[in-house]
Amino acid sequence: MANVDGPFGFRPVRMLSGSAYTGASVSCAIAAAYGTRLGVGDPVQLAGSSVDGAPTISRAAAGGPVFGIIVGFEPTRSDLTLQYSPATTAGVAMVCADPNVVFEVQDDGGGALDGDAVGLNADFIAGNCSTSTGRSIYELDGGTTTAPATTADLPLKIVGQRNSPDNDLDADFAVWEVTLNKSELVADATGLSAGI
Repeated sequence: MANVDGPFGFRPVRMLSGSAYTGASVSCAIAAAYGTRLGVGDPVQLAGSSVDGAPTISRAAAGGPVFGIIVGFEPTRSDLTLQYSPATTAGVAMVCADPNVVFEVQDDGGGALDGDAVGLNADFIAGNCSTSTGRSIYELDGGTTTAPATTADLPLKIVGQRNSPDNDLDADFAVWEVTLNKSELVADATGLSAGI
């Protein structure tokens, strides 16, 4: 069965320990001068300043590092229908910054991923979020799981695969479980060459 090519960015599914993710997040500021829209599921990095004590963020570029993943926004007062943060608009994003959270992400169909990818490190492919759904379109870069995917300098660690009937792990656009390997909060880790 073919998987649907429908990127959704990153979404938290559980803690690395196996316990439930309870929705914990950090309030982060989006500067009015920041010229890129942000969506739910986008990985972000610290922008090096703060607003009213909240750290400012910007969208993470391929290669990382990553502070966390956007899980929601405070409403945009001028347009309550928006489900994303428009460019050049001050706002507040709720960011899951816990490096022990496991996220689901779809692969881009650009690599030959299979069960042997578990334990390897990988990169992601960036893109602007959808203005209709507010969802991120970031994807796991399947082509980066080949050598040297054991190096510590990649932002994601593949820790599993989503086990569901609609997720064909032998086909392109499968959904994988990852953690943040190149987190701004912890040291990067080397990937396992033979998987785990």
